[in-house]
Amino acid sequence: MIVDSTDTTARAINSRPEDLVWTSGASEANSWVLKSLARSRILVSAIEHDSTRLAADATGARVETIGVDSSGRIDLDSLAGLLAAGPADLVSTVHASNETGVIQPIREIAELARRHGVPLHVDCAQTLGKIAVDFERLGADYATFSAHKIGGPKGVGFLATHRHAPRLAPLVGGKQQRGLRGGTENTLGVALTGRALALLDSE
Repeated sequence: MIVDSTDTTARAINSRPEDLVWTSGASEANSWVLKSLARSRILVSAIEHDSTRLAADATGARVETIGVDSSGRIDLDSLAGLLAAGPADLVSTVHASNETGVIQPIREIAELARRHGVPLHVDCAQTLGKIAVDFERLGADYATFSAHKIGGPKGVGFLATHRHAPRLAPLVGGKQQRGLRGGTENTLGVALTGRALALLDSE
């Protein structure tokens, strides 16, 4: 059941099943990425959801804010300036704002981050099921998702990690999910997430 749902989910976002990890939701996944990678300096957009902003503040790293323009889109010049100012551990942004719906230029952001050798994390909780989310084309290293945003159950989500991205610190507790996140998976939640994505695809 979990294998089938993982395959369905990976196809839905153009990722590989082996690159997905099931979580309790996007908030957990956001926190996992930030706490795994933050060491000294991270760059976070000015329009982040609290699940990212509060996790960033809790890492102990210096958090610098990426500015946005008058429409709420990330200011690429602001990001370029921050990246040029010195080494950074991570760039983090939402794919689209949960308040305005403005979609961010993720591919351009990814290109800037890659040029400076900085991993990119994108919170896609608001976009999956509303617009096409192609993980490979986005260019992000990490993308996080929440099932209840697509008609699935609360309490389940998933993290997609690019195969070349830095490895995250494992959530220790067992050998589940290739040792990346210990603990018994939410089997019903995973199954219903796969079903919700299959229904979205058929529609």
